[in-house]
Amino acid sequence: MRGKGRTASMLEESCEYAERYFFTPTALEKAGGLWLVRLGRNIAKPNYHIGPRYVPYYSLHFVIDGYGVFQQEDATYDLAKGDVFCIFPKRKHQYFTDANKPLRMIWVALDGKQLIPLLNRIGLRPSSSFLPSVMNEEIVQLLEELFRHNGQHDPYEDLGKLTMLYRLFQALAAVHTDKDDGGEEETFPWLKRGQQFLQMHFMEGITIEEAAHNAGVNRTYFSKKFHEHYGMSPVKYLQSLRMNEAVRMLKETELKLTEIALSVGFPDLYSFSKAFKKQYQVSPFLFRKQNVE
Repeated sequence: MRGKGRTASMLEESCEYAERYFFTPTALEKAGGLWLVRLGRNIAKPNYHIGPRYVPYYSLHFVIDGYGVFQQEDATYDLAKGDVFCIFPKRKHQYFTDANKPLRMIWVALDGKQLIPLLNRIGLRPSSSFLPSVMNEEIVQLLEELFRHNGQHDPYEDLGKLTMLYRLFQALAAVHTDKDDGGEEETFPWLKRGQQFLQMHFMEGITIEEAAHNAGVNRTYFSKKFHEHYGMSPVKYLQSLRMNEAVRMLKETELKLTEIALSVGFPDLYSFSKAFKKQYQVSPFLFRKQNVE
């Protein structure tokens, strides 16, 4: 006889009962800038403890029942039913259960260039990665629908996943009542304009000075507020936009390296190769060779 909340698909592991699914994005999902990486749910055993560790993607965890603790960098949050927390990529984190009231969770791991603005809309940022008591019946039903939809293997499965993910973010935004949510953007509307300028024109060789000018402030102030709000400097954000697009082109096109360099906003192949190798510890040529059959 299965315990409370345990599904037939859950497998017993050393510290939990878990059900996991892994996904590879389609061309449509990549073009749209939002895709599902992992989907799972679990029932913790009393010894459940994950981390400390790092992950390369974003992961939303929904507490269905139980109690526990989530730590990310220097922040610590007590977990209870109805809470949501977000693991941000490349940030040290760990989470564990209360042995007397084990956690039961659903997690949705995501990636794509739309994630930062989507997470911001629901009040999640690297400096504030926890939403207390925001889950309702609609959100739970949407999460369950993701599991039901998984594995149907129809030609429009990616459209279905995208629809459900946007509905999930819409539901989370509707119930998020933190008065400070979006406060930076309401107080400084130019901040969002600056970010959108970078997203729109990153392939055109723009500079941070131009983004700041478009926002109507000087570079120093723009950089300071951008880092406070988005968790990274505008220089790193611009570089990540360019590198992500370069990786896509290396994998999915037959463009020459110089053509890719110029297409993602670098003045020449040398500066592109230098920046690429600094980030990925391998040249664009070798990266393509290793990742394209």
